[in-house]
Amino acid sequence: MHIYSSCGLWNSSVRKGWSFLADKAKGGRLLNLDGSSTIEKLKLMVSDDFGIDLTLVNLELSYLPSELINTLESPPVIISNDRQVKNFLTYVRTKPSTRLCVNSGETNFDEQDIERD
Repeated sequence: MHIYSSCGLWNSSVRKGWSFLADKAKGGRLLNLDGSSTIEKLKLMVSDDFGIDLTLVNLELSYLPSELINTLESPPVIISNDRQVKNFLTYVRTKPSTRLCVNSGETNFDEQDIERD
C-alpha cells in the first residue's frame, strides 16, 4: 500500500481546528507499506527517506482521521506502537487521501517553506 508522507508541524486553531504545516524544503515521500509493517520498520523507512538521524531526534508519526472526528479540538492520532501502525493501515485502505505526518523536532520553518493543509 502506498502512503504519502511529509515532514512538518501540527497547528491548532480555534476556528479551523487542526492543520498540518508542511515543510516545503523537505518535500514529500511515497512509502510502500504492507500488513506486516511495524513501528520500527516504519520509523526506519521514514528516517532513511527523509535523511533523519534517529539517534539525534525523536520521530513522531501521526495522522488526522477527519471522518472519525466530530470536533475541532480533537488532536491528531499519534502512531506509537505496532497496533497503531495496523490501525493506520486499516484506516488508509478506506481513506487513501490520508497523509502520514512526520515530526522530527528538527524542522526549521521559513515563511516561504510553510504550506497549510
